[in-house]
Amino acid sequence: MGEMRKMEILQNSKIPVVFISYSWTNPEHEKWVYELAGRLREADGIDVKLDKWDLKEGHDKFAFMEKMVTSSEVDKVLVICDRGYQSKANNNKGGVGTEKLLITPEIMESVEQNKIIPIVSELDEDRMPYLPTFLKSRIYIDMSDAEKFEDSYESLVRSIENAPLYRKPPLGKRRIFSDQENTIFLKTGSVIHQMRRAAESDPRRLSVLASNFSDSFFEDLDQLRINYEDFDMHAPDEKIIEKLNISIPLRDNFIEAIKILSENEKIETDWLIDFFERVFAFTEFRGKGQSYDFQCDHYKFLIQESYLYVSAVLLKQAKYKILHELVSSSYMFEYNRGTLEGKFTDLMFHLSSLESRNERIGSKKISYTAFLLTERINASIISKQELLDADMILFYLSIMLDVSPDRGGWFPVTYIYRGYSQPIKLLSRIKSKRRAESILDLFGYASIGDLQSKISSYEHESGYRFNGTGNSIPYIKYYIKPEEIAVNP
Repeated sequence: MGEMRKMEILQNSKIPVVFISYSWTNPEHEKWVYELAGRLREADGIDVKLDKWDLKEGHDKFAFMEKMVTSSEVDKVLVICDRGYQSKANNNKGGVGTEKLLITPEIMESVEQNKIIPIVSELDEDRMPYLPTFLKSRIYIDMSDAEKFEDSYESLVRSIENAPLYRKPPLGKRRIFSDQENTIFLKTGSVIHQMRRAAESDPRRLSVLASNFSDSFFEDLDQLRINYEDFDMHAPDEKIIEKLNISIPLRDNFIEAIKILSENEKIETDWLIDFFERVFAFTEFRGKGQSYDFQCDHYKFLIQESYLYVSAVLLKQAKYKILHELVSSSYMFEYNRGTLEGKFTDLMFHLSSLESRNERIGSKKISYTAFLLTERINASIISKQELLDADMILFYLSIMLDVSPDRGGWFPVTYIYRGYSQPIKLLSRIKSKRRAESILDLFGYASIGDLQSKISSYEHESGYRFNGTGNSIPYIKYYIKPEEIAVNP
C-alpha cells in the first residue's frame, strides 16, 4: 500500500521548474552556480532552467530571461546574490551587455512575490549579504557558509517543493514528503552528496565534512529509537526487525563515507574511535519510564555490523595500519553508570531478541545474528567473501594482539557461512614477500620473522564454536603455515 501511494504522488505531482538568475562575476562563481543547478536536477528531480544549457547561439538573452521570470510554467526564480550581482543590479546594468540575465526592479513588479527566492552566495566584510536594493526586504536563503550549506540547501529544496513540514525521501528520486512512522529523514544523505563533490573538486574539505557526517549520523540514528509501548510482547522481535530494515540506508551512508575518506587518504583512526565511542551510548535505554533489556538490540546489531563493514573496507583498501590502531586501541564507553574503558570486542553483542525470534518463527538458524549479517550484505559496497574474511581477521587479531583475553576475543559469528576449506584471501596473499611486508602493519610486527614466530605459536581455546555445531574455528595456521610466509617474490 505504501509503494502504491508513493507512485500515486509521483504521477500526480508536477515536476517543479526553476530559473536561475546570476551574475557572471568570475569563473569560480559561475562554477558554484552550475554545480548548484546540476545538483537540483540530478539529486532532487527539479527541472532547472540555466543559460549554460538552455541558451543557444542566436538567442536573445534578455527575452529568454524575461520569459523565464514571467512564465507560468516556471515555479520559482532563484536570484544568486553575490558582490557582482549587487553592484550591477544597483547600477542599473541588468539590461545591457553580457549581463542581460540579471533581474531588474521593473521585471520584479510583474511577478508574484513568492516566486522570487534570493540566494546569498557571498557576504561582505561585515558579514552582511550582498543583496540588490530591490531585494533588501526579501527573506533570503544564506548559502555562503560551507559548514551550514547542507541545511540551507535543504531549506531551498523544501521551498521549491512547497513542502516545509514533510520529510525527504531517499536520494536519487523526486522527493516524497511523508510523516509515516516507517519513514526516516536522513541528513547523512545530504552530507554524502557533498563529500562526493568534495572528493572530485577539493579533497581537503573532507576532514571537515567527516565531522559534519558524524553529527548528522547521530541525528539520523536517534530516529530509530523504540519506546516501551511500541512492542507487541507476543512478538517483540518484530519491532527490532522493522527498525533494522529501516536502518540499511543509514548503514550504507556510513560505509560510503568510510570509503570516500579512505580512498582520498582522509580516514583517521581518532575519528573512527570517537565515532564508535559516541554510538555506544545507544546500546542502553536513556529515557524515562519502563524499558526492556532488548529495547536497544537494533542499535547493538547496527554497531557490530558497522564495525565489521569498516574493517572490511579498510582491509580491501589496504589501510592496514589504521585497522591495527582501531583494534588495538582503548575506547572510553559511556554507560548509565559512568564512563568505562573498553576494547573493540565490546562492540560485539549477544542479541536476545534475535535469538528468541529464531525460536519463535522456527527458522532453526545456528545464529540469527549471523544470518542477518549475511542477508543484509550490500554487494555494491562489500562482497560476502570480503565480509566473512573481515570477521575472521578481527577474530585472529583479537587473539594475536591479546585484546580482552577475559572475553576470548572477537567471536566471528559468520564463520558458519564459510566453507571450512575456503581460504582467507589476505592470509593467502602473504605467501608473497612483497605483500607480506605490506601487511606487517596489520599485525603490528616489525619483520616477517616476527609474524612467522607469532603464527607458529598461535592458539586459541580448543573447540571455539557455536554450541551444537560440528566444526570449530580453525587456528590461523590452517589458512597460512608459518613456513609458507614470504616464500614467493
